[in-house]
Amino acid sequence: VNSLLAGGRADLYITGSNSRLLSSELATYIAGRYISIEVSTLSFAEHLAFAQAANPAGGTDIGEEFDRYLRRGGFPGLFAANLSEDQHARAVSDIYASALIRDTITRRSIRNVDLLERVALFALENVGRPFSARSVSRFIKAESRNASVETVVGYLGALSDAFVLNRCRSYDIRGKALMKVHEKYFAGDHGLVWALHGYQDRLLPGVLENIVWAELRRRGYQVRVGKDGTQAVDFVADKAGERLYIQVTTTLAGSEAQRQREVSPLTAIADAYPKVVVSLDRFAGGNDNGVRHYYLPEFLLADFY
Repeated sequence: VNSLLAGGRADLYITGSNSRLLSSELATYIAGRYISIEVSTLSFAEHLAFAQAANPAGGTDIGEEFDRYLRRGGFPGLFAANLSEDQHARAVSDIYASALIRDTITRRSIRNVDLLERVALFALENVGRPFSARSVSRFIKAESRNASVETVVGYLGALSDAFVLNRCRSYDIRGKALMKVHEKYFAGDHGLVWALHGYQDRLLPGVLENIVWAELRRRGYQVRVGKDGTQAVDFVADKAGERLYIQVTTTLAGSEAQRQREVSPLTAIADAYPKVVVSLDRFAGGNDNGVRHYYLPEFLLADFY
C-alpha cells in the first residue's frame, strides 16, 4: 500500500476489518497518510430506502418499518433475504461469532475464550446502562469465575477494536470535563442484542439508546453521557460548536412522575442549546419548558440536527 501511495497515481480504499488489518492498526503502517471513513450498518433512513426499493409499488408505514428495524437491526446483507425471525437471529449470531473469532480471539491470541464471551454478553445485555470494568469483574467473580479488572479492560478494548462494542464516555456538564465513571457501551449494531439475548422488555430502553447513539454518530456528532450534579442526561452531542441534549425513553405517557424524571434533568441545564426527549409515543409533540418531545422514528428522519 505504501509503495502505491509513493507512486502518487492511485486512489486507495482499505477495509479496516479483515484477516490481517483492523482499522485501529492503520496508524501503525500508514501514519499520517490516510483519512478514516467509519462505515456503519443501516440507519433507519437507509432501512426505509431498502424497503421502498424492495417494494416500490407499496406504501411505507414509518411505524411498522421502525418496528421491523428495531427488531432486526441494520445488517444490510440480511435485509433482502426472506428470513424468518429465528433465521434472522441466527444469521446475526453468526456475524457476531465471526467478529468474535476472527477479529478478537485469533488476532489477540486470547486463550480464555469463555471469559471473553462472558464479558461480551454482559456488555451487550447492559447497553445503555453505565458500568465499569470493575463491576464486570465483580459480576463474573460472583459466578465463581476469576476475572481481573485489567483482563476485563483488555477484553472490552478488543471488542471495541472489532466494533462489536463502542464506548461512550461520560461528561460533567457543569465542570465541562470528561469523567472516568458512568461510561456506557453500545453494540456495533442493536440487532446483536436481540440475537444473543432474545426479545426482552427490560432490554428495550437500552436498545433504543443504542439506536439514537448510532444515529448521532452517523451524523458526525461527538457523543457522550451527560452528568449534571446528581442527574443524568442520556446524551450530550456536539458538532461544529453546536450542542444537543437528548433523553431517550420508551414513553412519557405513563405518569407525571415519569415525565418529570425524563424532563427535569434537561430543564435543569442552564444553557440555551436544544433539549429533546425522544420516545415511542406515536403522537409525541409539544414543548415542555423548552424541551421538545419527538416520536423516535420521526426524530431519526429529522433534518434539524
